[in-house]
Amino acid sequence: MFDIPLVLDELSINDFDVDNMYNLESQVNELLKGSIFILLEGNSNQVEGIVNIIESKWAPKKKRRRVGYLNVIDELLKKRNRIAHGEGFDVVTANELKEATEQIKKLCDGLLGKLTDKLAEMKP
Repeated sequence: MFDIPLVLDELSINDFDVDNMYNLESQVNELLKGSIFILLEGNSNQVEGIVNIIESKWAPKKKRRRVGYLNVIDELLKKRNRIAHGEGFDVVTANELKEATEQIKKLCDGLLGKLTDKLAEMKP
């Protein structure tokens, strides 16, 4: 199996000196904390106790960071969408275009290398 998200993670870690592609986020968001705070009439100690209980029962969510090649792709798509829909009259400078082209070429070379390795593994 050739899992593109995992390959993108590996390439991003190697090419952008990113140490991790995921963050762990508590299941208890600010809205939930606020609701608990209101229900407990502002008793911070009780709120903290309940939040600790919830966090001990619910594992943190694993959230993918938008760094490395994911960020490169996101930025290209944002610009493309703004230009395609005529929003904001985004101007792409020659420097930005050159940098984006280099990043995409580097990504394609990395994907080609990983795919070639995978095909070599599968070869009888």
